[in-house]
Order: sequence, then structure tokens, then C-alpha cells
Amino acid sequence: MNATPLVSRLGFTCWMPDSQVLNDHIKDFGGEEASSKQITCPGGEYGTGIFGRAGTAIDALGLICTPIAELVRPGAPTPPDPTPPPQGKTTVVKLDVDLYDDAGNKKKTADGAPIVVPAGTTVVVGDCNEAGMCHISGGGYEGRVYDGLDYDTL
Repeated sequence: MNATPLVSRLGFTCWMPDSQVLNDHIKDFGGEEASSKQITCPGGEYGTGIFGRAGTAIDALGLICTPIAELVRPGAPTPPDPTPPPQGKTTVVKLDVDLYDDAGNKKKTADGAPIVVPAGTTVVVGDCNEAGMCHISGGGYEGRVYDGLDYDTL
């Protein structure tokens, strides 16, 4: 038995710097979701491509990142500030966002549907890690949500 994790499902969230529109409505594709891993670019960079490795199945996948300065035309709007509210601050969720556990797995309902914290939900922000995953609680939700330059949720 091969213990190498394989890519079975893929989804994208895109932020358009010219129009400042966030597009999270691209349908995920592939097989069933076994576990979830979010790949993001460091602050000040955007995903401009993907790369991977495959034999009979995809066993590696990565994101090509490019500095914003190389992407934004002069005079184009700047991206939103990705800095989350300070720890312990109450805030309102700006965009619908998936809820994760501390291990980075998507939380799911009893019937297996991903749990989404809807925009407009009031939450208290806890610690945020370097990957942009912030602990939230409130509004009937507790777990981690992604908040970053490419998807400013808090």
C-alpha cells in the first residue's frame, strides 16, 4: 500500500485586483474530499499558476506566487488590508468562509456538508497563525477560518 497522499479534489478562490471582486464560486472538481489542505501565497503575493507531479495520479501540487508589484498596473486599486482584527476583538465576518478545525480539516455537518460561516456573523477573533488561519467563536460557530490578502474575511 502506498502511503503518499494523492490529490483527489481541487477548488479555487480568486481575487481580481482591478475590480476588487472575490470569486469563490468556481465549482470544486475531482473525486470525494478526503482531507483538506489550503495552499496560499505569502503576504504581498498572488497565485499566478499551479504546478504538480503525476504518474498514474496527481501526488504533488503547488502554487506559483508572484509579487503584487509585478501584477498591478499603475493606478489600479490596491488589495484590501489582510491584517485581522486584534485577538479578543469582536468583528463581523465580511465574506462567507469555510470553518476548519485546529488540524486544518474542514468542519462538516452530520450529513457531510462543509460548515460555512456566513457573511454578517458576529464573532470574537482568537489567535491567527502564519498561514492566515484565525480562531473564531460566536454566532454558533467555533473553529478556524482563513483570513488573508487573497480572501479578507475578518
